[in-house]
Amino acid sequence: MRAKKAALRALEKDIGYVRQAVAAINRELDKLPRNVAAGLREAKRKAQVADDTQRDANDKVDNLLLQIGVLGEKAATLETGSAQGLDNLTRLIDEAQRGIRVADNLAERSEQSVDRASRQHSQLQLN
Repeated sequence: MRAKKAALRALEKDIGYVRQAVAAINRELDKLPRNVAAGLREAKRKAQVADDTQRDANDKVDNLLLQIGVLGEKAATLETGSAQGLDNLTRLIDEAQRGIRVADNLAERSEQSVDRASRQHSQLQLN
């Protein structure tokens, strides 16, 4: 009889330890962030927008490079000896430089968008 009581007391003590462990686990679970899925969906959406923006910028850069190539071909056919030919060449060079600046700005903005989306995605993953 005493052995059964001792076994029951030991079992009761073990159950108490298990309850304490379950309570500690629940406290730790309560510390975890909630509704992470919404933040991750938003980060994914922003990353997609940044990706689309960069793809558009790349398309514009490709178009500008094509236009620069066409302008280069036109410049090659100009008569560089005449004043009119020099004026046209200057104009073509100015247009090409403007195109390059626009392409550079578009590429820089798309890289910034990707960086922002990446930082936000990383922050959401840390939470």
